[in-house]
Amino acid sequence: MTFLKRLTPFTLPFLLAACGDDNLDPNAINAPDMYEFASLTNPSSVSSVDYREATTRLVLIKELEYLIGSDYLQEYGADLNNSKEDVVLLLNRIYEGGSSNLSENNLYGPSTTVTTIKGINFTSDNTPDFSDASLMTNINIKDAVSAKDNIQIQEWFEHIATLAVDQDADTRFISNGFDYQALVNGYLSVVMPFNQVNNIYLATNNLATDNSREISDLPYTQLEHNWDLAFGYFGTLASGQKSSLQNIIISNGSVDNLDSYAFDFAAATAQRDLNSPFRDVTFSQSIMHHFLNGRATISLNEEHNYFPEQNTLINNHAEKILYNWERALAATLIYHIENMINNRYITDQYDYHWAMMNSYTQAIASNENSLISAELIATLTNNKAAFPQDSDEIRKQTTYLEGLYYAEQSLITSYDFTETNVNAWH
Repeated sequence: MTFLKRLTPFTLPFLLAACGDDNLDPNAINAPDMYEFASLTNPSSVSSVDYREATTRLVLIKELEYLIGSDYLQEYGADLNNSKEDVVLLLNRIYEGGSSNLSENNLYGPSTTVTTIKGINFTSDNTPDFSDASLMTNINIKDAVSAKDNIQIQEWFEHIATLAVDQDADTRFISNGFDYQALVNGYLSVVMPFNQVNNIYLATNNLATDNSREISDLPYTQLEHNWDLAFGYFGTLASGQKSSLQNIIISNGSVDNLDSYAFDFAAATAQRDLNSPFRDVTFSQSIMHHFLNGRATISLNEEHNYFPEQNTLINNHAEKILYNWERALAATLIYHIENMINNRYITDQYDYHWAMMNSYTQAIASNENSLISAELIATLTNNKAAFPQDSDEIRKQTTYLEGLYYAEQSLITSYDFTETNVNAWH
């Protein structure tokens, strides 16, 4: 296991004792099969779980993706009363203004009514809006993005706005080989969540935060809340442990309510699992298993036999979540590399899969202990060869795609994937 090279001496003995996902006696920690935990700090609260900060951001990202590809944005840009700067402001109403702005004003018209969520398809008539109780009304996306990456996102918004005001309804979000909708959505739905979880909520220093059970106005301890937010950013169903992979994937489509929605990365992860002929690939179940068992471990009382090892066990589960999360990123990265190669003569697909390949690579690169080298990351994030128009460009594209093929082989080796599973992910 290459992963063992980057584990701390503190956690290593627990993994060596039983390498794999069954390193804990299943009867030792009574973890539920739903992500539901009673409050230990506030007797009046039936639950200590609150990850709305994370899922509200994921909902806002879906709304931003919808707006970028919508007829409404094209019509807004085509209105001569609106400038390119106005289009950028409209995009930023979701990105910077967030749920506070959308719960007070309609994004899609002059009305001051609450903005109805359009980025997620709801099958029932009771379509949620941005005042829905399952969302937080004071959250935006920008606060979870670094200053450097925010500059990049604003540049992408500028390009999208330029296409919106060009009076050509056929030019939406792709220009000069760049799919700006995919770049924005890929960064925000893939890179940002993993960065938040890896470098903040499941970082070693935050796993050592306060876990006091004293009576509190809050239904959770700070450690419980950090763990819950990490789970929220994974974006799967609370019932993910007992849900089929097919149900998780389907839940990325039309749903009755926000609680039954699986966000993009969780659905992509379930798809890799479902397509794998060898069942050694169980990213979804492994991640869910360690989220549940880690959360149950956080809630151990002093009479429990495992309480003296509580911190070690919590860190162990966090390590395994991040390990499986990174492997899931790498699996879907391979999927996008292969689709770039296979769609090299289909312009929009070529551009889309390059954008997503770039995003998945950046997500892995956000982990300073990732299993892939800086050289490989550079290869996968370099500007792609242009869509070929003549024989010379075909030659350049072929050379570029050969480089991606060898990069893919390095990924397969680094993450110890089987060729059978890799071929099924294509």
